[in-house]
Amino acid sequence: MNKRHNLILSDETWAILNELKKLQGTSISAIIEKTVHTYLEANKYNKLYFDLLSISPFCNDKENEELNNSLNALTEDDLKIARTIEL
Repeated sequence: MNKRHNLILSDETWAILNELKKLQGTSISAIIEKTVHTYLEANKYNKLYFDLLSISPFCNDKENEELNNSLNALTEDDLKIARTIEL
């Protein structure tokens, strides 16, 4: 679900985003969202970590450390789809 947020950007960055919006025929929000996901992949960040972080309620420091340790221990094999169930 998308929510409205405020950003503070330089005039130069805003001008670039406006031009990209025109060239790509999409919204600035869509450009930023796509760029964030591309950045995560390019820098080999664990996308699962950020997906879980975005939907998880607040946890204390100890719980956060346990979760981070568990997520950091995941391998590529752990992230492969084991089976698909159609509902």
